[in-house]
Amino acid sequence: MTVPQELIIDMLPRGISDGSISAYLEKPGDGGVDVFFFGRMKYADIFGSRHTTGFGLKFDSIEKIWLVTGGGTYNYDRTERDPTEGA
Repeated sequence: MTVPQELIIDMLPRGISDGSISAYLEKPGDGGVDVFFFGRMKYADIFGSRHTTGFGLKFDSIEKIWLVTGGGTYNYDRTERDPTEGA
């Protein structure tokens, strides 16, 4: 999974002050700061259901990939019907 840089630019690790996370992500792991990305998206579909999707990712600087982290606490999909619809 690729996470666009503009989504994580406000979550830069300490020591990165130039606004560019690309240089950090290009370095192999050196025992420094780990990069995590946690969030959730809320949206409604055309059928009247509301959805919430949560996610937790950690960047593996050696393999250069994002890994799912945090278990079900951070990685979930929930659906809620529109309460204004009849029962």
